[in-house]
Amino acid sequence: MPFPDEPFAEQVRVLPHQPRGAEEGADLVARLRRLLPDGAAVEHIGSTSIPSKLAKDWIDAMVRVRSLPTVRSRTILGVIRTPRSDELCTLRDVEASAMSPFRTLGMCRANYEPTTVTALAAIRNAGGLWVVTDRSDRPVGSLQLRCLDGNAHVDQLAVLPAHAHQRLGKQLVEAAASWAQIRRHPVLTLSNYADIPWNAPYYERLGFQALSDDQLTSGLRRSFDRNVASGLAAWPRVTMQLLLDGL
Repeated sequence: MPFPDEPFAEQVRVLPHQPRGAEEGADLVARLRRLLPDGAAVEHIGSTSIPSKLAKDWIDAMVRVRSLPTVRSRTILGVIRTPRSDELCTLRDVEASAMSPFRTLGMCRANYEPTTVTALAAIRNAGGLWVVTDRSDRPVGSLQLRCLDGNAHVDQLAVLPAHAHQRLGKQLVEAAASWAQIRRHPVLTLSNYADIPWNAPYYERLGFQALSDDQLTSGLRRSFDRNVASGLAAWPRVTMQLLLDGL
């Protein structure tokens, strides 16, 4: 695909995987190309090594994407990557700051303790922790993802309030959906507040649908029960899913 004449912004999509051979790697690359957004072209696809206790091979792609509209003179296109170990404390700050809009609504119990550095390191080593960065490559948002009952499940998505309305959360969700599709998970799930504008109504606009109680898998029900026990269900919550087969 030739590059259009318009200016481009660079985006790095890093999709964790451990290929079991050259044939599987080639299949992943072909599927990755199909998942790229319209107007995008692949500049480089290769394999790289991420230092961690669990040595992993990663499929990474350098993608050139048509520039998007700007907000306050900043491009709304961020870079999604795995965090470095020295950035984990920063991610706790991001998670804590992302709770401030809830406090303005009087939802004091939503101001829970951020994920510990130890837990973040474990999630990162398992390949389920990503960040979206600003122009200076500083993390301004994060996403925690894991496999649950054969599907991909978002445990946490946080964006600094100062970087709200830049579609960074949407980018993180799209990266999670791509990760799930690469692994052939049919569904992406998450749990959030039913009546908060930037929770369930926002995810509905991204294509998520609410699940009824009888649609919850055993893992989703356990996750919901933990939220209840921690006080997060003092306000109405809903579990949602995004069907990935048609994406």
